[in-house]
Amino acid sequence: MRSGIPLQHFRPADQTTAKNLILAGLAEHRAQRDLSKNPDLNDIASTYANGVFLVARLRAEIVGTGALLPHSNGVAQIVGMSVRVTLQSKPIGTLILRHLIQHAKNNG
Repeated sequence: MRSGIPLQHFRPADQTTAKNLILAGLAEHRAQRDLSKNPDLNDIASTYANGVFLVARLRAEIVGTGALLPHSNGVAQIVGMSVRVTLQSKPIGTLILRHLIQHAKNNG
């Protein structure tokens, strides 16, 4: 897999697919899905309006996500990353992480 997987900023049309991808990843780590534990996923555009929420696409399909929220005094936090389970051995997560870190550096 080439490392040039397109990363794009979240669009409202990505809501359902991004949410389902993240929840599927969380289900891999938990016996049950508890939708109450991730209220940020109900309206990604609003939740991350002051930050950045990226989606990685492979052949136009969302296969990864990553989110960064600014705090105060030049501090930001990566608050979530997810990669489709079947692609976790690929460099998608690394690509998302590098982009989020660069975004944080570029924005102080």
